[in-house]
Amino acid sequence: RRQAPVHRAVAFCSRMSAQVIDGRAPISARTNGTDAGIPVSGDRMIEHINRQRVCRLLEAHAAGDFDSVLAHCNDDIEHIASAPIDIFPHLGRRHGKAEVRQMWETARSRYADVRHEIKTMICEGDQVAADLRVFLRKRDNDRIVQYDLAVFYTLRDGRISRIREIMDTFDLVQQVLECDLSRLLIAGTARP
Repeated sequence: RRQAPVHRAVAFCSRMSAQVIDGRAPISARTNGTDAGIPVSGDRMIEHINRQRVCRLLEAHAAGDFDSVLAHCNDDIEHIASAPIDIFPHLGRRHGKAEVRQMWETARSRYADVRHEIKTMICEGDQVAADLRVFLRKRDNDRIVQYDLAVFYTLRDGRISRIREIMDTFDLVQQVLECDLSRLLIAGTARP
């Protein structure tokens, strides 16, 4: 039976969370029992290389070097960012390098000083999952927006073929609109 994409992602993270403690690979995955953490053969080598590919993509993206970012991607890349498109029309589902580039350029035109912290990154074969904390500066008023982002990468032939982003859109909308949505919702539903 096929699982829905989100269920597969949750199952992937569940399997991998048992293998990672405090962001470090288990002793069996470390070289000679040290903290070097560099896999030396087989699937571990592929996972290490894929982790490096995703890290290079994240660094290039934060620098705004979209040519370099897209060089790490397949021509038919699929990017899915679950967000309310009424507020974030540049997000949603994008297919192909041109659409993905346009999405990233639109976001960069609104936000500057993009940076991220990798809280956790887990690799399994051609799948990489990253738990990120993202920081953006709004261009119109210099306010900082920060949010947590779960990103699931699928690689094919050494390039990224799919990026799936899941974020707390409620918190993100509050920061972008600079208002307390909870208060507005409670005030709008209060009954005499």
